[in-house]
Amino acid sequence: MLFAVTLFSAGLIRASQTEPTDSLIGERTPFFSPVNHSVFAGLGFGNDLIYNTSSLSDNQPFFSTDFMYAFRGNLWTALTLYNLPGQTPNIPFYDISAGYRHVFNDYLDASASFSSYHSSANLDESYYDSFQYLRLSAGLDWVYIYTRATLGRILEEGSGFYFYLKNSHFISTRNKGSENYFTFDPNINMLFGNHTQIIPRIHGGGNIPGSGPQAGGGGPGRPGGGTTLPEEEQNEYHDKFTLMRIELSVPVSWNFRDFTMEIEPLLAIPALNDETYAASNGFFIFLNAYYRI
Repeated sequence: MLFAVTLFSAGLIRASQTEPTDSLIGERTPFFSPVNHSVFAGLGFGNDLIYNTSSLSDNQPFFSTDFMYAFRGNLWTALTLYNLPGQTPNIPFYDISAGYRHVFNDYLDASASFSSYHSSANLDESYYDSFQYLRLSAGLDWVYIYTRATLGRILEEGSGFYFYLKNSHFISTRNKGSENYFTFDPNINMLFGNHTQIIPRIHGGGNIPGSGPQAGGGGPGRPGGGTTLPEEEQNEYHDKFTLMRIELSVPVSWNFRDFTMEIEPLLAIPALNDETYAASNGFFIFLNAYYRI
């Protein structure tokens, strides 16, 4: 179970006593107008740093601090710092991201982002090496189902592409002016990727007759003598683009004014029956609390 309490601060523009609306951002405003800029800051704690059902902190607790800036709600950049108690340096992990999102109409949107993940040199072997990740995605609203397709790639030699498909349906009990309501976002996620299967093979071995120190003399059970060759184990590698994991998730949020309490049960099902694919699987529960200042 992961428990995280996150505090966000954000600047909101209100027109008279009405709710904030995206139409304010769409109007022509000076560059330095407050309506164009949003700044978020957060503090977090968790008993395990989990990403896509895999532990990045080796089942250790963590603290985090994050900052995010967005221009007109479309262009954004973010920085997240992580601290693992008892580990040195004080910030063993951090990541920097930037992206752009554009909404074409009520049915179609697209986005692109670049992320750079970094870990200190003495933790590379224990956790994960530093890497960069490029992601392109598009969303299509089918009214009853919202589908988001994401194509990603780790920017290093030998890395393959990843394809992430999410189908969801957002439900809200909120009425106009309501300050106490629930939201539901059941979704089915499928991750496709380039999987390398490692198959060990034994090569060599056997006996060469008539050679070696026992040549001509033979020996017990070895007429004619000979030399036994050592066996060599060599691995064969087979690459294939395949379904790697399925996730079923049902986030449920209770919203009351500026406070939000969220619980998300998630079931992770690996689609690969391979010991070399060390992804977590099973049932997870995420709890989050938000208070907007």
